Amino acid sequence: MAIFGFLNGSLKMIMNNPILVEGNNVDGKIELTLKKPVSSKGLYLDLYLQTTSITASTKGVSQQTRNQKLTRIDLEGSKEYTPGKYTIPFTFVCPNVFSESMPGQFGQIVTGFLQGARSKKLLITGVLNISALKSISGSNKIIINKKAQ
Repeated sequence: MAIFGFLNGSLKMIMNNPILVEGNNVDGKIELTLKKPVSSKGLYLDLYLQTTSITASTKGVSQQTRNQKLTRIDLEGSKEYTPGKYTIPFTFVCPNVFSESMPGQFGQIVTGFLQGARSKKLLITGVLNISALKSISGSNKIIINKKAQ
């Protein structure tokens, strides 16, 4: 659970299950608290695959973390919000991140990206888009487990 915000309010993301399995539903909710009226251009979730790999060589051990945007899930379109608290539930299917190729952000195929990765996490960021320069956001990183064969 993470909370981010600014003077207009805050966004808190709550996940119903802290452990994800590829292919299973991901359920949660966004708790949005606004102190002032807000004209929003949309509320959405951005999904990123975060992989961390460790390599050893004669020079030592190095760790590399990569974020690959997978998709955006629209929750609400343009909307006028009054001050107060809002709860917006969401559900989506956890992507298959253990295959050697998978769809990327704009339909391209990401291949070989996961080879040698030690950990795989789904980074879920909730964003209330107010303008090009302003937003309220919150995020969660959740480890994804491979579905049993």
